[in-house]
Amino acid sequence: MTSVFVVIGLVFVMSVLYLQTGTRATSYDYALNDIENEIEDLQSKRDDLAVEKARLQSIAQSEKSTVAARMANANDAEYAVSE
Repeated sequence: MTSVFVVIGLVFVMSVLYLQTGTRATSYDYALNDIENEIEDLQSKRDDLAVEKARLQSIAQSEKSTVAARMANANDAEYAVSE
């Protein structure tokens, strides 16, 4: 009779340990998923910032160029009139 209780106790302890391991693995999966989502968000922001940097550099280079300095203002446009 005592051995039956020992076997039942061992089965219970092993079951609890098994369930705890599964729960721990699931919580690690959720943490990993959160980190992967954060990485994707940061990569997206990095890409957006790279585009913005390129745009600002292009504007700065065009303002410094000699060709842009010689261009006329669009408000000062003159139109050719044919007779």
